[in-house]
Amino acid sequence: MYRALPCLVGIAVGTASLTLPASQPAKAESAIKCGIDMRNVLLRVADDIALRVRTLDGELVSTRQGSPPIFDNPDSYILRLKTAEMSIDTAGLNSLMTRVLKDQSSIKNLRLTIEDGMVVQKGTIRKGISVPFTMKTSVSPTTDGRIRLHATSLKAVGIPVKGMLDFFGVELDSLMKSTRGLQVEGDDILLTPTAVLPPPATEGIVKDVRVSGNQLVMSLAGNANPPPRPATLPDPRSRNYVYFHGGIVRFGRLTMTDADLQLTDADPVDPFDFYPNRYLVQLVAGYSRTTPRGALKVRMPDYAKVKSQSRTTVPINSP
Repeated sequence: MYRALPCLVGIAVGTASLTLPASQPAKAESAIKCGIDMRNVLLRVADDIALRVRTLDGELVSTRQGSPPIFDNPDSYILRLKTAEMSIDTAGLNSLMTRVLKDQSSIKNLRLTIEDGMVVQKGTIRKGISVPFTMKTSVSPTTDGRIRLHATSLKAVGIPVKGMLDFFGVELDSLMKSTRGLQVEGDDILLTPTAVLPPPATEGIVKDVRVSGNQLVMSLAGNANPPPRPATLPDPRSRNYVYFHGGIVRFGRLTMTDADLQLTDADPVDPFDFYPNRYLVQLVAGYSRTTPRGALKVRMPDYAKVKSQSRTTVPINSP
């Protein structure tokens, strides 16, 4: 048993950002890749956004010819999904929408809550004057893999409005600009969750979406074809983990061929709280062990338990 080296892991699975990358996609037939699985992970993709990943199966696919995916550099790979189920709470939704609407001049002070299975949006619309509004929207998947927020009711200054924004004599799409990850069509807002999260870019579409408590729960799928995984994990008893298998992956100064690396939760009573951009403090507080088959298992404490020890982000490595 030995102390885990700081260069071992730097996974920037911004997780969770989920659509086609802005840069040129890697060629599937020649790109170097590595399989990735997650189970019961609270994946922090930013200081104010966390995804609850129940399951995720997919692959990291390099975006650079001849170079493997580099954990420490989220621009060096695509997260390509096979299947995934994850959720985001209202705090995370508010942070996401604040980012998405940062350049919108007509919608201000938007806050989202979940009430009776509906997403309730409150804010201020500016159309000549500033008018407070409350809008209730139902949630459903679209046929092309996005989330549809359909307005079922709207109140402006407390008065029910017939139709979307009849109060102003305009439709929503004349007030809210379509932007990356968000499109407005009449009374509907179409959201692509895989396009609005931080890097790395992720390929996958929404197959189903529903509301559960204060969580928006999404099932996603894609065309990932990860390398076969071993019959057992390095720690087969672990319930909460991030696991890398097959192919080639680089972490810090080291490269792992035929990857067999598992990050496990030191306290499995709740989901594995993991923050890739600040993984170092978790790694230093944990330990690792090499198994007889040459696999590596790293046991880490939850980020919330050690975050006060460091605010240092993982540096981006140059290839």
